[in-house]
Amino acid sequence: FPTSYRREDFIIGAANQAAVSWIEAWPNWPRPYNALNLFGPEGAGKTHLGAIWRDVSGATLYEGLVSGEVISVRHGEAVLLDGCDTKPYDEEALFHLFNRVAAAESSILLLSRQPLSQLEIGLADTRSRLRSLPAQEISPPDDDLFKSVLMKLSADKQCAIPESVIDFLVLRIERSYHAAFQVVATIDAEALALKKPVTLGLARTVLSGMGRA
Repeated sequence: FPTSYRREDFIIGAANQAAVSWIEAWPNWPRPYNALNLFGPEGAGKTHLGAIWRDVSGATLYEGLVSGEVISVRHGEAVLLDGCDTKPYDEEALFHLFNRVAAAESSILLLSRQPLSQLEIGLADTRSRLRSLPAQEISPPDDDLFKSVLMKLSADKQCAIPESVIDFLVLRIERSYHAAFQVVATIDAEALALKKPVTLGLARTVLSGMGRA
């Protein structure tokens, strides 16, 4: 199942409101590095927000930096780094990238699961840069937000999922936008194949088949 990273598919709630406000405040981020670290657990929506920011900023996406890698940053060009604490980012290459971003009066968004200020960094200059970054946490969606996500996905697919089934799903599936998309799409496909309305029984069958029961 493909994941949609469109702006209209991102639902705002208490868990991510502050992060959304940061994205909307761009390009007026704190100088001199005009940078932000968004962090939170897998499935919290970091990549989705990064994609939204990339659309408005025209940022170039990088998923790792190897030793000796030199990234040229044109004036005003934005940079998006994903998986900063899960993929290989050479400390010296990252330090030089920060300097190039500052010199080009550009912007940089760094996505990670934990605050980058807490990483064990050997290079003092890189450690100092990461600790000086503004950082914003994205929490996993709470019940209300996750329910809204499921309801919107079902409406988008014109799949009539009763509220009782939505409440059932909220308590039983992984708290991530991708998991919600997968489950709603599978329920919709199953209901269409059987030519039956969505019921709790059908939802249970789908979750069992997906290993989510």
